[in-house]
Amino acid sequence: GVESYPTFEIYPFMIFGQQAPWVPLLMGSAAVAIGWMHLWSDRWIREGYGKRLPGYPGVRQWSAGFLLAVFLWCSSGYLPREGLFADAFLMAGALFIWMGLDRTASGLIQAGTTAVGGVLAEYFLSGGLGLFHYDPKVVGPWDVPSWLAWIYVAFAPVIAGASRRVLRAKT
Repeated sequence: GVESYPTFEIYPFMIFGQQAPWVPLLMGSAAVAIGWMHLWSDRWIREGYGKRLPGYPGVRQWSAGFLLAVFLWCSSGYLPREGLFADAFLMAGALFIWMGLDRTASGLIQAGTTAVGGVLAEYFLSGGLGLFHYDPKVVGPWDVPSWLAWIYVAFAPVIAGASRRVLRAKT
């Protein structure tokens, strides 16, 4: 009940009657883009500033972070829509994931940049293109929920950790 999709003829087959078929492709593409951007910025941070890069979380640690991020994403639709509880809950969870998987200032900046980019992309897709709309009860600034940024902050170290592990395995 957080999002709704316009019922155009181009959406004749909604997944489970609620989601447009392009949504999984869009989410997968976003995950790949986030992973690539983290790998690119890792190189820039290391070479340009000589800063310590985020580590490579172990499989168990990464799995726990992934499950917690998915839990936060799923629970965002069930949190109270009035007040700041949803923002505080998701912020605490996202920062907990960052603490468990990354713990570097550069990683927090990367997560914040991911959040800004993700919120802008969703604003463009919903407000600019009208591909979907958030329920008016959950919208905050820019016609997207105020807590949306915390979902991106939660997934940023998870996706970055997976990308770094894949890159490390190839080198």
